Amino acid sequence: MLMQSFFKENMDIKEIERSLITKYRPKLYRPFIKAIQEFELLKEGDVIGVCISGGKDSLLLAKLFQELLRHSDIKFSCKYLVMNPGYNKENLDKLNENAQTLEIPIIIKNSNIFFFVGLIIYFISMILLAISYKFENIAIASTIIEIINTISIILIFTIFFKESMSMIQIIGLLFGVISLILLKIG
Repeated sequence: MLMQSFFKENMDIKEIERSLITKYRPKLYRPFIKAIQEFELLKEGDVIGVCISGGKDSLLLAKLFQELLRHSDIKFSCKYLVMNPGYNKENLDKLNENAQTLEIPIIIKNSNIFFFVGLIIYFISMILLAISYKFENIAIASTIIEIINTISIILIFTIFFKESMSMIQIIGLLFGVISLILLKIG
């Protein structure tokens, strides 16, 4: 709600930063500082990695660390890291835009984690399918479950994340349908 209000009110960056240590001091800044002091989370020379997902919580945490960096007697530095697991262009552009608006110097590291996890899951399902192949009913059931899972994932990504099918999803769906046809024929 806080970050949304900053953007809705079109506050400039100086107003946002000032409100963190004035208006929101009792609810945000003070508890943040208290936790850092109480649990001794910060020492001289530390490099703090703030992971940015693009959500308001991680952006707010980044701003809190920037304020602490400005006002702290302890000398430390911060890196603001974004792992891009394959965000679509619009989401990545929005994340960059928000980071620029908030003057958070993000470092984006690209990762193909979605592809590799999908590939691993696909290969495991193929191995299980191959193992269960000698039992026709189990093989057919496994293949149908694989097709249903793939279609479910496609629907979830399309509806909630506005993502189109990836190549691995298309290949998985095709192999599932071909496997089912071959099992029925054989």
